[in-house]
Amino acid sequence: MAGCAAVAAIGTGSAAASADVVTVGKVDGRLFDVLRRELRPGPARAAARAAARPPRLVVVDGEHTSPSRLRRNRVIRATADGERWVLVVDPTARTLSRGVRPLTGIGSSQKRLAAAMFRRTLDRSGDPVVEVYRWQLKPRGRIGRAALHRYHRRIVRTVVRALRTGRPAADPRSARTAADAQLPPGVQHARWIEHWAASEWLKCQTAGFAEDITIDLFLENSVAQPQGTRQWIAVYVDGNAAPKEPSQQFCAWNDQEYRWWTAAVQTGLEPRNDQLALRSSSPSTPNDVTTYTSGNTFSFGVAISGRVGRNEEGVGGGIEGGVDFNWTESRSKSYSLPNWAVRAVGIHNAPAWRFHAKDPCDVDERSISNDPGCFKTQGEAINSGKPQPPNAASRGNFDYHAAALWHTKSRVTKPVTIEASARIELMGFRCPDIVFVCVRRDIHNHWIRGKQRLTIDLPAVLPVPISEIAFDRGDTVRAGTRVTATVRLASPAPTDLALPVSSDSPVVVPDDHVEFDKGKSTATFQAITRGGSSLLDASAITAVVSVFYARPYNVALTVER
Repeated sequence: MAGCAAVAAIGTGSAAASADVVTVGKVDGRLFDVLRRELRPGPARAAARAAARPPRLVVVDGEHTSPSRLRRNRVIRATADGERWVLVVDPTARTLSRGVRPLTGIGSSQKRLAAAMFRRTLDRSGDPVVEVYRWQLKPRGRIGRAALHRYHRRIVRTVVRALRTGRPAADPRSARTAADAQLPPGVQHARWIEHWAASEWLKCQTAGFAEDITIDLFLENSVAQPQGTRQWIAVYVDGNAAPKEPSQQFCAWNDQEYRWWTAAVQTGLEPRNDQLALRSSSPSTPNDVTTYTSGNTFSFGVAISGRVGRNEEGVGGGIEGGVDFNWTESRSKSYSLPNWAVRAVGIHNAPAWRFHAKDPCDVDERSISNDPGCFKTQGEAINSGKPQPPNAASRGNFDYHAAALWHTKSRVTKPVTIEASARIELMGFRCPDIVFVCVRRDIHNHWIRGKQRLTIDLPAVLPVPISEIAFDRGDTVRAGTRVTATVRLASPAPTDLALPVSSDSPVVVPDDHVEFDKGKSTATFQAITRGGSSLLDASAITAVVSVFYARPYNVALTVER
């Protein structure tokens, strides 16, 4: 089997929910050692069997597996196509940057992210979605062996959770997606969920952030739109920042010193191509607010199938019968920020947002050392000048949310890049010289920054031509016959598709849609032919069956008595 020579099973234990876990490549290194221990290695299975019945997890040694082998490997492709997980660990980031994007439709140029886990699945509304999770192989900073081992265990626990529950972690977008309307067949849509994170070891605590970036891509192809065909890109950012891990202690936490705690978070999105035009972003106010709404609401024109009949172009190429309508996409939610505030700080086409602590200490004050919310007032005798303890969100997990909406200026046939950036500001307040009062106030700042360029496959929603529709029993059948139609595309489907199917006559009743898997060029649907009163006095009736992919493709099917 090509590309699968180095495949073996490393785990079928209870931690992996009694599911096969196979590896591709040499598989060595500290993270793999932790992975083996957590997944409880079991007996090896043949590579051919792994390909015939895809495992629930494939672990790929990206350092010793070329990008081309990653793309060609049958076990990897079958696993990703079967809504299963693929984990690629690559210290060089070479395979991650060149091999993952062809399998997922989204790429990253962040070289420090040296582990990625992905799959293709369906969201709650039944629409296809690609999920990608990326991690650093180690946090920034000089970290000891024990702390690095704990960090690797957290990654592996995320992988094990994915095998048990189907998702790596609780979905922060659940409030949005639970109410999603089912997209009608014919609306060209693709979705990616990109999880990325950055962390740093601060000698005694690990601080960092993690963001879920949900990207919804739609095609506007209504012939009534004066601007013509274009794509819409809706991006949702759901993040979390924390000054330490739950099991860790703060570097210092007493009435003379508080270090380190989260003072501010800034996140932003910036297109790196001039084809995108910003339509809206939220939160949108340039002034500090403590309640805000994050989300997108927009409408766009869609061409979708209706009752399709013959036309002047003849069977097989007609565009008559396509129906235009406006589809409204709306996802938004309101949030409150106890003791914090947010304001929009983006410019032009690059939205950005700054969240910062406001109570008891406003970290955006120019003279923070004299702010009574940051340090106790001089009138408190022994406690005079000591730092105030930070609020609960600053010393624990802080959740933040933002959204932006772009559309292309015209039809774009190449990928575009959006750079996601995030920065958390950590603070430490210290009163080193205390006798009866604090005579000096030390304020320390530390920033953890991260950037990731996301390459989005905009052609994923551009239709490819239908080249043929063929019936298994020919173009003439007897009434009461069930026929199978094979639909062939001129090139492989750019994403998972559900194309509407219709008939102009009651004598032929087809399935309401035909489904294509990503990368496949053929799919089938069923149709039932009816007789009796449907034929009336005619000995035969010819019906036009249509499959709609941005425009109808019509074929004739004759039904005889």
